Amino acid sequence: MHIPFVIYDGCIESAGNFVNIEADHFGGGVQAGQYLRNKGHKNVLCISDNAVCMDKERFLGLKSQLPDAELMMIPMEENRRISFYKEHIKEILKYTAVFAVSDHYAMDFIRFARSMDIPVPEEISVMGFDDVKESGRFFPPLTTIRQDSEERAALALDILMRLRAGESFDKKVKLPVSLIERASVRSV
Repeated sequence: MHIPFVIYDGCIESAGNFVNIEADHFGGGVQAGQYLRNKGHKNVLCISDNAVCMDKERFLGLKSQLPDAELMMIPMEENRRISFYKEHIKEILKYTAVFAVSDHYAMDFIRFARSMDIPVPEEISVMGFDDVKESGRFFPPLTTIRQDSEERAALALDILMRLRAGESFDKKVKLPVSLIERASVRSV
């Protein structure tokens, strides 16, 4: 492409006049792993619907702090995912904590656990990634890794305008993330 564009968390590696703005996915996974380890969790399950790009980086960051962490691939479609959880609940409950690669999957898992009378965090801790608005109002309020989507969107527009004006940038701009501790993780 010969026009400037900004990729918002993509996985494009090619020549061209583009900039990829992404959150520090690996660093967020590291923060999640450190936090869970400091809470006494050694046996942690990461749930994701894929093992590429940002989800892979989040898992690898977690695994850098918790080498025994495992990745479980879950279906993307909600009804199939709930059936999957029911089929694998005994395996899932062998872990003391679940790190979901997104808050939506974390909250979805908590809803499932609640439907099975599995209390969170008393029986299993759950942590997400993104800090979507609902995560702080959820029950229990979700411990998560925050990425500032508004900052990233504003930066994307600024870089796009500057690319159009002829400025050049690194191909990747990585924004920091931070841990938000709430009530969905307990000490073991």
